[in-house]
Amino acid sequence: MMYWVAFKGELTRTFIKAKRYGFDTLSRLLMTYFVFIAIFYGLKFMTGPTLNGGKLDELIIGYILWTFAVSAYFENSYDLAEESTIGTLEQLHLAPIGFHTIVLFRMISGYLLSIIYNISVLYLTMLTTGRWLDLPIFNFLLIVTLAIPSIYGIGYIFGGLALVYKKIESSLMLIQFILILFVSLPAWPLQKTSFLPFTAGAHSINRMVVYGESFPVWWYFFILGISLFYFFLGLGIFKLFETKARRLNLLGQY
Repeated sequence: MMYWVAFKGELTRTFIKAKRYGFDTLSRLLMTYFVFIAIFYGLKFMTGPTLNGGKLDELIIGYILWTFAVSAYFENSYDLAEESTIGTLEQLHLAPIGFHTIVLFRMISGYLLSIIYNISVLYLTMLTTGRWLDLPIFNFLLIVTLAIPSIYGIGYIFGGLALVYKKIESSLMLIQFILILFVSLPAWPLQKTSFLPFTAGAHSINRMVVYGESFPVWWYFFILGISLFYFFLGLGIFKLFETKARRLNLLGQY
């Protein structure tokens, strides 16, 4: 019961925060949309009529997958960095259900909000380009959900860095460009790049939506396995930084 109350509290907190700072939420959505507009018309100007059909579909779905990855990454790393900066992180460690459980509930709550946010951006991009994707929404969200923990793992690493070094905004911004690489690399059939975080899931969605491909059941378990590997790797590294921050008495101060 205590865990359900905590989860409901974090879920409510996430949506109230988005509503309370509605201007910022709307600005973020519009900024994400306008970045796509800039990319779309820039490529259209350079490539001319060749940017159509499958290539345009790949651009749309690739961009949306990138926004999912960036949302998950910032949801974890930026929240931890912010809590560390304002000095409230130590208070979360006093919670009876444990600090890491609270962080997990925040991840889930943030992910649910990001689904609404990113699907809205997706429909705006399709409306702008006039290219309507045949999107199997259940399979799309299933693969994203299987793959997204790997991005949270990366967020954990930089959240851990924030505990010790406090201001890491430049590094946080850099990683969002590296995520473009993870989204754009091939992963199917199985190859070296399939083992990168989020890559297997992103490429599978691309092939499924753009080319109508289907995948064997074992591939879904592979995506989940790789995703959980990076999640727990990131969590382990975060705990190392957390231990160091405790030893140096850095959790409750800026």
